[in-house]
Amino acid sequence: MTNSCISSVSYDVEVRRHFQSKKTLSKAAKYLPLFPQPVFLLSQIRLHIKSTRLAVRLIHNPPHRLHGILVARADPYDQQIRLLPVIILPEHIGKIKNADKLYFETGYGTAVGVSDEEYAACGCHIVPREQALACDIITDVKLGDADYLDEINESKIMFGWAHTVQNIDFTSDMIRKKHTVVAWEEIFEHGRYIFYRNREVAGEAAVMQAFRYCGKMPYDTCVAILGNGQTAKGAMRILHGLGARVDVYSHRLEQLFRKNMFDYDVLINCVMWDTTRTDRIIYKEDLKKMKPGTLIIDVSCDPHLEIETSHPTTIDDPVYVVDGVIHYAVDNTPAMYPITVTKVLSEGISNYIDIIIEKDFDEYPESLKKATVIK
Repeated sequence: MTNSCISSVSYDVEVRRHFQSKKTLSKAAKYLPLFPQPVFLLSQIRLHIKSTRLAVRLIHNPPHRLHGILVARADPYDQQIRLLPVIILPEHIGKIKNADKLYFETGYGTAVGVSDEEYAACGCHIVPREQALACDIITDVKLGDADYLDEINESKIMFGWAHTVQNIDFTSDMIRKKHTVVAWEEIFEHGRYIFYRNREVAGEAAVMQAFRYCGKMPYDTCVAILGNGQTAKGAMRILHGLGARVDVYSHRLEQLFRKNMFDYDVLINCVMWDTTRTDRIIYKEDLKKMKPGTLIIDVSCDPHLEIETSHPTTIDDPVYVVDGVIHYAVDNTPAMYPITVTKVLSEGISNYIDIIIEKDFDEYPESLKKATVIK
């Protein structure tokens, strides 16, 4: 691999943004002041919002830098980080040809019961964090929330859940420092999202935690789910298993949902919202018409968008009440089940590690090319 595949093309920055709206150029134009160099805005753009967090580093191998993949852990005493899964399990390292180029930060797998010795036995290296930040490819499940971005040099390849449309500060920083961003949320194989099971876990975890705050067992409730994708599938799996009466409304049935929503005990939002829309599905004024103690589970967690009164909450403080309606809007529910999520991530990402290490962008499979949102 040459240096040119890591640094951005001279004087040009290519930004691929994926919006649900077809009006891509006009919508993207407002971001132009963020870009310090000429920008080419590509058409076809689709927006994805879901994410969870993980601490991991991947590395490329230009001759003047450290070769390999570096994995780092977060502070084990941090309440939120303690819940994080890991990205690669020893059981999946066996199918990675470049296992000797994997560098794990000391204590990386502790949260899910994997020791440093288990990684070392697979031929991997255990290193301190300083060495991680010297690497050329950094993979982090939630890149936009990373606390090390100011500590890394320019021209890295950033590999993880990026959400460049939602996190403009992160996007601006990536472009200014000439990083390439390969976004996990844009990796699809045969038309299906590579981490579709993680979306199911998001729905499952949200239902299991949120019901602790409504005072009713699921079998005592009538539930409406808005959306019929993988997240809704996960929510429905738990609800059906616990005896709830469930109706599912696709995005085509939004008007019917609005008509019927006052009849339900629990409303679950699993839609992927078009951020260019100016209307709402649930307005603040609607809350007063709902049953007292109605529970809204906003798995999508789009602040003040499809649900006007919704804003993100945390695992430790997951609910708040507006006009007698309970709102649950934890935006990282899979983090409550780090071992389950780790298995999902490890199985999917392990298929791409050799490609990321060995190949230039032009040699990427189409799935990775389309996922390269900043180059």
